[in-house]
Amino acid sequence: MNNLVKELENPAWSEVSTQLLKNPYNLRLWDKLVETAESNNGNRINKISSPQEVDLLRVSYESLLRKYPLLVNYWIKYAEWEFMLGNTETANEIYEKSLLNLSYSIELWISYLNFKIKTIDSDVNKILNIFESARRKVGYHFHSHEFYSLYLSFLQNYANEHNGFKLKYYVLLRIIIEIPIYHYGIFFKKLFTSINEKNLTSEVIGYLVPEKELHQFANIKDMKTVSLKLKKIFTDVLITTQYKVFQLFYFEKKITRPYYDVSYLSNQEIHNWNNYLNFIELNYPLEYVILCYERCLLTAANYFRFWIRYANFFINSMNYTIAKEILHRGLSFNNNDRLLIKLVDLELYTGDYLKARDLVLSHVKVNEIIPIKVYEKMISIERLMHPADDEYLINLVSEIIKQTNNAWFFRVILNYPLSKQYSLKLFETFESTFKTSYIFWSSWLFLNRKNGADNSTIIDKSLQFLKGDDKLKINNIKNKYKKITSPKFDEEFDIILKSFA
Repeated sequence: MNNLVKELENPAWSEVSTQLLKNPYNLRLWDKLVETAESNNGNRINKISSPQEVDLLRVSYESLLRKYPLLVNYWIKYAEWEFMLGNTETANEIYEKSLLNLSYSIELWISYLNFKIKTIDSDVNKILNIFESARRKVGYHFHSHEFYSLYLSFLQNYANEHNGFKLKYYVLLRIIIEIPIYHYGIFFKKLFTSINEKNLTSEVIGYLVPEKELHQFANIKDMKTVSLKLKKIFTDVLITTQYKVFQLFYFEKKITRPYYDVSYLSNQEIHNWNNYLNFIELNYPLEYVILCYERCLLTAANYFRFWIRYANFFINSMNYTIAKEILHRGLSFNNNDRLLIKLVDLELYTGDYLKARDLVLSHVKVNEIIPIKVYEKMISIERLMHPADDEYLINLVSEIIKQTNNAWFFRVILNYPLSKQYSLKLFETFESTFKTSYIFWSSWLFLNRKNGADNSTIIDKSLQFLKGDDKLKINNIKNKYKKITSPKFDEEFDIILKSFA
């Protein structure tokens, strides 16, 4: 970004850019960066702005959205800027790019569709296809009234004798009234206006009534009677839809932040999303469930538990491919080791050992801080892939211990049936390094028990270096060790060791 500043004098932008180098996760600063690029030293960006000034605006938006790709309003503003500057194709590309991560954002679809209608050419079917793509994603959204109003308006405005848009209008209206939408009354009003006896025609009846039910109206010549019959049918639909809306509104009214932000969600909001998901899973078909999860994750992408819950929903129905895709998406927004472990375990469960291994290795390569559980998973995967190679596993654990300087991995190695020779060598190699570690010495005691070796030497050695509570634990083990004389020696000794672990 700084190369651009050399060519263009924008002190305010330069100052914010420098602050961002020190604090790159400060969303307030990112917002300020975009604002200073837009204001352009008080000469707000417009069609006569220089190429350098426009490029600075683009760089600002691109940098922000690369870091935070779920900021819906910034995608919309970015596309609107390009459109205002006369770059229609660029604006279209921005919308298409934004939908890769935000295909369930109703605000984004509405903005995109308005843009497409403004720039419409002779092929209205292209726009129709985009409306249908949007409907498949956000058609069951509780706040989809604006989308459907736009869709119906489009069909009405561009209908002619050849394109069948009039039929599509009534078919769509018939679909909408059964969806629990916040402003459901708008669409029932349109419907009841259409079936009013003054407006009702045979054509409209044919559009609204399924073909298999048309025979019920065949012998009725009086439009008033037909109108009353249709009103009775659709009043029943209204009552059902109204009831569903009231049910969903109980959860919807508690959603105070329906958009992504870096700040934390309140406990009440998290609790509400969990309850909402429970309700939708129990009472609605798959399309509603997916949309509810996607809406939740749009605001809670930083919460790994929602990603895992979403994946579990598909795992429970044995749809492992979709579950993996969800976990991959989750990792792209939230580099959490529990998401990684969940995905690795799923790859292992489906027999994709190499993919599981690659996931762990990639994580280790690109991250400076590696949680112990990730290393533990690496060890277990390598054992699965090299089940008989004890030397290979010991060498791997040895390298991990060197990198982490953590005695915990001496405990981990006890979970694997390894030859006495290699296991003992590992402990002997690191004896001087971890001589003051209780975990190291207690793990060695466990190893000796597994191998049937005498522990008195190790106990005496450990007492030379341990202090305080750690030394006291070993002394207690030593004293109880001497008293064990029963036939269940091994079992009792293991219990004693574990009690001091």
